[in-house]
Amino acid sequence: MCLKPGQDPLPNVDYFKPDVKCCSYFPKLPNYLVGGLLSDNNPAMDEGRKRIREKIHKRIGITPQAVDVPKKYSVLIKLGGIKSFGKNSTLICPYFVNEGALCSIWKFRDSMCSTYFCKSVAGKQGLKFWDVFHSYLNQVQDILCWYALDSLNCDVRSIWDYVNSRQNDDLTPDDLDEIPPEEATYRDLWRDWFGREEEFYRECFHVVEALTKDEFERHAGIINKIFLKRLQDARDNVVTPKIPPVLKKNPDLKAFETPDGKVTIKTNVAFYSIQKNLFDVIGLFDGVKTTAEIQKMVHEKYGADLNEDYIHPMFFNQIIIPA
Repeated sequence: MCLKPGQDPLPNVDYFKPDVKCCSYFPKLPNYLVGGLLSDNNPAMDEGRKRIREKIHKRIGITPQAVDVPKKYSVLIKLGGIKSFGKNSTLICPYFVNEGALCSIWKFRDSMCSTYFCKSVAGKQGLKFWDVFHSYLNQVQDILCWYALDSLNCDVRSIWDYVNSRQNDDLTPDDLDEIPPEEATYRDLWRDWFGREEEFYRECFHVVEALTKDEFERHAGIINKIFLKRLQDARDNVVTPKIPPVLKKNPDLKAFETPDGKVTIKTNVAFYSIQKNLFDVIGLFDGVKTTAEIQKMVHEKYGADLNEDYIHPMFFNQIIIPA
């Protein structure tokens, strides 16, 4: 998604900035993931632990449920997220490491960071799968973090009310200046765990870590089954797609030859770089010949097999479409 050094930009393509990538996003880290990070001994996570501890010390967005997103950032991402995503360093993730453009909490990233892809080999169907997968994992995160709170005998209702009270776009002067809540409010939120936030997050991790699959399914209930069925359907659309026997080259497809001898193709799904001989093959899909007939022609002309590894991605990404 980034413009390579020396590469001419393609028309009507919004490139990501290499020092931003897809990291102009602030993850909300559930309590047990924060505890996992703090409990991990891998030196590669040292920077992430340092940053989490700094956040806990500042008390902004720090609740027993999660290390949450500051309200000011939430409002900014709503207002400018789509247009600025991948291109605006103002909204860069607080866990992003500039040197090497890496993630300092990678092992404990949230559901969005685990399932976001700017492109998919399965085109819209693939992106739909990851979108459904994100919804499922988000549901799992919610179940696990509230399960941990209940298991540790927290005042779940008070925490729930406090978290929901922050889910609006009304910014106070304190929100704009990123001033932490008053100590009395913060102390009431944390109760017996006040001043021991790190220990609390680690306990949440241990509670979730000890949860068995059967126990989780019992707590997750029917909602989990519904999400899993949606996920299975989305996966089937990628693994076993229903592709018509006769296809044609997408008439709205845009193609640009590049100095390296390749062809860059742009559809309404995304843009891709392919070998020129594959682009020539795409032209054989005329809406009359069957795919089987075209496969035979390609084998005779190029001595190559035009198998599903080529057909499926081209169909998914609307390079070839139903006739």
